[in-house]
Amino acid sequence: MFRLNDLPQVTKNILLLNIMFFVVKFFLETQNNIFMYNLGLYYFTNPNFEPFQFVTYFFLHDDSLHLVFTVVALMFFGAPLEKVWGPQRFFIFYISCAIGAALLNQLAIFVELSFLVGQSLAFEEILKPLMIISIPVFGATGAIFGLLAAFVYLFPNTEINLFFFPIHVKAKHFIIVFAGLELYRAFHESIYLFIANYIHLGGALIGFVLVLFWKKTDQKNFY
Repeated sequence: MFRLNDLPQVTKNILLLNIMFFVVKFFLETQNNIFMYNLGLYYFTNPNFEPFQFVTYFFLHDDSLHLVFTVVALMFFGAPLEKVWGPQRFFIFYISCAIGAALLNQLAIFVELSFLVGQSLAFEEILKPLMIISIPVFGATGAIFGLLAAFVYLFPNTEINLFFFPIHVKAKHFIIVFAGLELYRAFHESIYLFIANYIHLGGALIGFVLVLFWKKTDQKNFY
């Protein structure tokens, strides 16, 4: 049976912070207060953009399903990585993936918008870049996809016991389905999730590069 106290300290604190931010955001929204939206990550040309959003955006979630994705990933993949790496390296990894994914997200949007400059566009095509610039990004999925990349690289054949079903699934198979469902949402459900897709891919890339770098430079203490 899962118990919160069984989680290592950094993983537990990150999980609790995500839940706390979600509860506060939900309560403020019921009061028609949109303050928490100031903590989401805006594109850097948006008047609402602030540098601190690179740190605050990954503690916010757009909906309960988004939060559940983060909580499950932290329990299944974050906790084992922290136990192997220790709290300091795990914290550095998590924050690096989250912030690195946000920076790559900004760069990818900049490149995409640059291609549109000077082109003759239909109204629907003009609407898309306007939405990209105006919508803030929420969520820990940049960091989470970094965890997924690290876990599947280090423990591809580890069997995971699923909560609701009496079956075991290898990590590499579970993560393919897990990531695939999130990417499907990114491509098909809304413009917001389309934008966040850059965050997902950026986090996975940062995570994979960090794992390769640490394995090469500090293999004795890494794994």
